[in-house]
Amino acid sequence: MWTWLLEIQEADEETRRAALDFLIRRYWKPVYLFIRREGHAEEEAKDLAQAFFTVALIRNLFGRANPEIGRFRNFLLKSLKRFLANARRDAHAKKRQPEHGFVSIHELSSQEQETAPH
Repeated sequence: MWTWLLEIQEADEETRRAALDFLIRRYWKPVYLFIRREGHAEEEAKDLAQAFFTVALIRNLFGRANPEIGRFRNFLLKSLKRFLANARRDAHAKKRQPEHGFVSIHELSSQEQETAPH
């Protein structure tokens, strides 16, 4: 797989796009199944798999991959685990944030002054 990935890094845009399409088709199901085994519901796992590959393409993850580090599947698994950890962290942060955003202390004190009986 590494040889193939290194070749597409040097290929023209059309070849690179076809190769990335093949890569995603080949690894989408294993990525999805790993996410399911991590305890995510079916639809959530599909969304996370799609988001993983979207982020990988945007950040050129496969173009920056280094074969000297080890096997491609290990690289993919490590990248996926990092992506899932970030997704969990982001979801947890959203749960802790108030629905309508934060209000500054200055706003609250000025509102209290306006509504206080005179």
